[in-house]
Amino acid sequence: MSDIWLTVWFLAMGGGLLFFSIGVWRANSIVNKWPETSAAIIEKKLVRSTGRGRGFRPYIDYEFKIGAVPYRSTKVYKTFLEAMAKTQAQKKLDQLTSNPKVKYNPNDPNDCCMTVVRFGALQWFFLILGSVLFGFGLLALLAEIINRLAP
Repeated sequence: MSDIWLTVWFLAMGGGLLFFSIGVWRANSIVNKWPETSAAIIEKKLVRSTGRGRGFRPYIDYEFKIGAVPYRSTKVYKTFLEAMAKTQAQKKLDQLTSNPKVKYNPNDPNDCCMTVVRFGALQWFFLILGSVLFGFGLLALLAEIINRLAP
């Protein structure tokens, strides 16, 4: 019976890591196709994260115009990345220019973000590790099924 729980653990952990990695990759591929415009910073500060994880996040209130229509947002990241180390969040604030670039959805400019999280080494690691764990889980599940069907 304990073998089945190990199988479930491999499938759950691998599936979770794959889901996370593919979600980041998918969001990035969509946002990278969006047009870009300049924004005006209204307010910027370092705040404690209230979402997933503990840590800090850059709070950036900005506005931009598409044609004559003004839009306002505080969305920094398109993905669910929010909590980070205080120094990392402060670095993000310090790197801001007076008119930073904003990527926006041409069908709905309210759907926008200032930063696209690159699919970097950590996401590749999660993708590979998730694939390996999920693969082991599938093999263990197959072995369990074969063992139960064997006379």
